[in-house]
Amino acid sequence: MAFPQDLVSGGQYRYALTNFVAHENVEEKRRQLEEQEQPIGLLRARIALLEDSQDALTKQGGTSVDAFSIKVHRLINRWAAEVVWSPPANLDIVYAAAISDITCTK
Repeated sequence: MAFPQDLVSGGQYRYALTNFVAHENVEEKRRQLEEQEQPIGLLRARIALLEDSQDALTKQGGTSVDAFSIKVHRLINRWAAEVVWSPPANLDIVYAAAISDITCTK
């Protein structure tokens, strides 16, 4: 019984196998990067929306109510940051006033 001849040499076989394994690793990394890009894209769209980008509002199906709400939110946050960074009074007084407003006590 005669054994069939090798179609490729051992060296060529190892070279092809090595390239195949490397290609599989590259494809796996590419899939991982695509999976990571998906939430990054969503975060970028959300950031653009929060920064009051009209393009983002259109893409996200936003309305003028959304835009107004975001603007008000940004103004409140900016005002609160300014009060904390350069308080108009001692922070203990600001704190007491805020708690008084929240609990409706005078």
